[in-house]
Amino acid sequence: MPHNHLLINHLPIFATLFGLILIWVGLLLNNSTLRITSLITLLIGGFSFLPTNFTGERAYEVVEHLEGVDKKSQRIMHEHEEAAEFATPFGIAMAVLALAGIVLEMRTAKTAYNYAKITSGITGVLAIVVMVLLAGVANSGGEIRHTEIRKDFKNPPTNKAKKEDND
Repeated sequence: MPHNHLLINHLPIFATLFGLILIWVGLLLNNSTLRITSLITLLIGGFSFLPTNFTGERAYEVVEHLEGVDKKSQRIMHEHEEAAEFATPFGIAMAVLALAGIVLEMRTAKTAYNYAKITSGITGVLAIVVMVLLAGVANSGGEIRHTEIRKDFKNPPTNKAKKEDND
């Protein structure tokens, strides 16, 4: 079912984006509750790479054989798959760091609290890296069926231009 990939493929992107914004606001305001919320959001974003990749592989197997999918689209699908495979370990690492941050944030000891802030900061930096990687993954994914966003897209002549050619 290739549509399953379309249903969930935005979860890693938006969860990471929202978690990234929240974590930096939480660090800036020195707000533990906000940091925990952001870490949970980044945990979800990071671990959502797994079902997204799983459904993406299934979608690839179906879409590559559809009518109208040319060699260029197949090449872009392969690039999309490669970009997603490259980004996945970074997303998982972000999720693991977020989990560690959550555990540290929930501890009451002063040293744990300091480590929690450091872990949140490192997770925030990694979330920036993940967002950059996800931007590439999302763009190549969009190019598969949306030829208008491809670099080499040539705008077809409008009906007015066609009519002038016929006159």
